[in-house]
Amino acid sequence: MGKKSEMSEMIPVIISGGSGTRLWPISRGDIPKQLCAFAEKSLLEETIDRLSAWTKPWILTTQELALQSERILREADISPDHVLIEPVGRNTAPAIAFLCKRFVDLGLADRIVGVFPADHFVRDAKTFRQAVDLGIESANSGNVVTLGIRPNRPATGFGYVETNGKAIATQGSLSAFGVKSFREKPNLTTAEEFVSSGRFFWNAGVFLFKVSVMVQNFETLMPELWNSISKIKANLSNLSLVYSKLTPESFDIGVMERLTKQVCVSCDVGWDDLGSWDDLARMMEDSILPSERNKAISVSIASQHNFAYSQNEKAVAFVGVDGLIAVDTPDALLICQKGESQNVKKAVEAFQKIKNSSTLSSGSSQMVWGEMELLVETPTTRISSLRILAGRSLSRTNAVGKSYTSAASTQWTVALGSGILKSEIANKNLALSTTYSLSANEKFEIQNTGETILEIIEVQLLCAHT
Repeated sequence: MGKKSEMSEMIPVIISGGSGTRLWPISRGDIPKQLCAFAEKSLLEETIDRLSAWTKPWILTTQELALQSERILREADISPDHVLIEPVGRNTAPAIAFLCKRFVDLGLADRIVGVFPADHFVRDAKTFRQAVDLGIESANSGNVVTLGIRPNRPATGFGYVETNGKAIATQGSLSAFGVKSFREKPNLTTAEEFVSSGRFFWNAGVFLFKVSVMVQNFETLMPELWNSISKIKANLSNLSLVYSKLTPESFDIGVMERLTKQVCVSCDVGWDDLGSWDDLARMMEDSILPSERNKAISVSIASQHNFAYSQNEKAVAFVGVDGLIAVDTPDALLICQKGESQNVKKAVEAFQKIKNSSTLSSGSSQMVWGEMELLVETPTTRISSLRILAGRSLSRTNAVGKSYTSAASTQWTVALGSGILKSEIANKNLALSTTYSLSANEKFEIQNTGETILEIIEVQLLCAHT
């Protein structure tokens, strides 16, 4: 990273939402793509690292993902106060309008803000920073700026930004152009024409603007939305009420496609939105994305161009088949033809109709104290992993749902870390392999006194009526 004194001033805001359908079954409703770690860190953690070159970023997220976001920010030494929480998702226009209103209330109306997706891959962080800095210069002149990625193939899964082909600013290999139009995802023939013209760039979903300028744009272009958003009180006490009356609206359609004063900074930063298993397979096969997290052990017999992904060392054999993608998790299996992975979300929708829980959650619950992951459940037994964050405490009152009220007995074994157990029966130091039997109605508190995760394997015998 460059020194912050060398960077242009900007407040980065990361948009972190999503339904977790496009990379199912690795991503789920409670673990969307940005929270998945396909390399050393999750995409959200990589985004935070990349944007911290300017200043500590903010995150705009949903109520469902707030705890995960706060935890990741805390690990990056960023205050949870930098989390803006939407009560319910209403697409990108209300989200960006809300953050503008919030920054106005905080006295930041004259600051430049950058809006960045949480779930994109960027290989060349240095060029990315240079491109954003060039965009900040243009935003300081009152323009709304977007990043345009130079296309290296006629992709049909991205929107495109059409420029006028006249550079208004340059910096090294980077150029800023006036924007002529925004185009939705094209068919293959149109995408080929876009790429060959040299004037079209992939829309990376990155926007740079002065807060006061964007407020004026909302007032002019989306007056009904801004009239509603402007009613949000500075203490956010009526936020849920205001959001309950909003309709979902796209920022691209509502604002960007109608602006006259906007600029596109074109760049080649090794960008991808990792929007499908085809994208992930291509990037791992080409060694663009590290494959250490892929533990699949695959063989091919009379087969070619197949891809297997597993977080465990699952043996996968392809026999007499070509061009398949196989993705394995403990509770779900995806098999699809290469070129068809954009339709994975349709499979998720089909499972949801038959109320299959594998499509809805990962089996883990994020709590203020850490995480609880259900490992095995039968009519008589439930086995879970409790991972308590350093400095946090788990007690009967902040545990998950029926976790203890439905158990006839509970047995704990420490698998990692150290801590202290305080109960009405006994106090006990916890270390590796320490065990403790909790009675049905025993009050307790487990404190993680160490500097790392305290992991406890919990085995419960369930009451007969459950």
